[in-house]
Amino acid sequence: MRFEHHTIPSPEETAIPRLGMAAIPSPLAGGLFVPGEDVVLVDIGREGCSAEGGPRAAFELAGPRETLFFDPSKVKCGVVTCGGLCPGVNDVIRAIVMEA
Repeated sequence: MRFEHHTIPSPEETAIPRLGMAAIPSPLAGGLFVPGEDVVLVDIGREGCSAEGGPRAAFELAGPRETLFFDPSKVKCGVVTCGGLCPGVNDVIRAIVMEA
């Protein structure tokens, strides 16, 4: 079996552009929101496991935000499946429906 060598993406290659400013207040109550500037740093590649560190990527911390970009009352959700057996897909679809 032969494995191909893949280059490690740079932090710039893993950046996700923003669609615009989030200005719509979240309908969630409770105030347990994640600040938009919080990020999670991830070591990528074997070099990241060394004491010196290696290439790192920053990802947004997941969780509810205080303001949203999309209006929840106008959002449509869709689930695309490709057929065949997929253990757990019913749970995934239920979670999407319950959250939407």
